[in-house]
Amino acid sequence: ALMVGAARTTEENSMSTVLTKSALQSRSNLELQNLLRKAHYDLACSLTGSEERRDALSMIDNITAVMRQRTLCPRPPGF
Repeated sequence: ALMVGAARTTEENSMSTVLTKSALQSRSNLELQNLLRKAHYDLACSLTGSEERRDALSMIDNITAVMRQRTLCPRPPGF
């Protein structure tokens, strides 16, 4: 589905780029939610055993780990 007016970075256009946990920590909660939504979409569109599926699963794992970490130890205001 085409998203009108939605600006995406190169990383978000291609899940072949798997963002590390440390790279994801600098993202806002809203950005993490959007990346997680995109990773789930990419997972649903991927073929079993494909590189795209592996990358989507890795992104989901990394994003949920960062989100879980923030729940246990929230970032101070301004970060």
